[in-house]
Amino acid sequence: MNILYKSTLSLFFCGCSLLTFAQEPVRQLQASATTKLQAGDTLGAITYLKKVVALTKNTGSRSAAEVANHEGFIKLLQHDYQGALADLDQAIELNAHHAVAYYNRALVEGKLEMTKEEMQDYATAIRIDPYFVAAYYSRGQAKAEAGKFQEAVQDFSSVLSIKADRVDALFQRATAYGRLKDYKKQVADYDEIIRLKPHDLQAFIKRGQAKSRQGRHEEAIDDYDVALGLEPGNSEALFFKHAAEEKVYSRRNSTDALTSTTPK
Repeated sequence: MNILYKSTLSLFFCGCSLLTFAQEPVRQLQASATTKLQAGDTLGAITYLKKVVALTKNTGSRSAAEVANHEGFIKLLQHDYQGALADLDQAIELNAHHAVAYYNRALVEGKLEMTKEEMQDYATAIRIDPYFVAAYYSRGQAKAEAGKFQEAVQDFSSVLSIKADRVDALFQRATAYGRLKDYKKQVADYDEIIRLKPHDLQAFIKRGQAKSRQGRHEEAIDDYDVALGLEPGNSEALFFKHAAEEKVYSRRNSTDALTSTTPK
């Protein structure tokens, strides 16, 4: 199952920040790994994570679970999914309440197309930590990719109930609403995105598309015009604007023809 990998890993590492190591050097290394990962520098993140593992080994059973979790995550980044699975099994065996390890294992199981196990691990992570935003988000992505759009909507709604300003979750939910042909709710999500990010080019383009699907072509054109104001010459906005204008022109011609043939 293909998950939006970079986004998912960034979300996972937010979960890792919940881990409590007393050593300040470890916290600094984790922060550096997070920065590298968010910048898309996977190799740089791995380098810092290996240093975390080296500093936290042999410091008690709980830390042993954290080390196994980190090692599993490193192997996930390296695409060694079987190795990652073994490490995460160990982490969970050492600490059966390690929500992040269950979450991380779900990511690996998704890569291995172990769908049943993946969903079970997401559910366990959420049961242990009902406010685990990343678990709801990643499970929502997996549900959407499986075509289970209503269930995906529920997960993205859970994300937003915990953190209402998550624009990425709003985009994901809006996409799911579109696949369900619930364009009214889809437009409402784009409205919220634009409220939070008034200069988001894609939000205006996608809201215009959703409005066109409702037959609101004139309003759609307004959205495409805003998008073109943000990025003049944007080919996507121009394409959809021309399509909406053709709909408006065709509608007006039909109305004019009907009016001209109506007996007075």
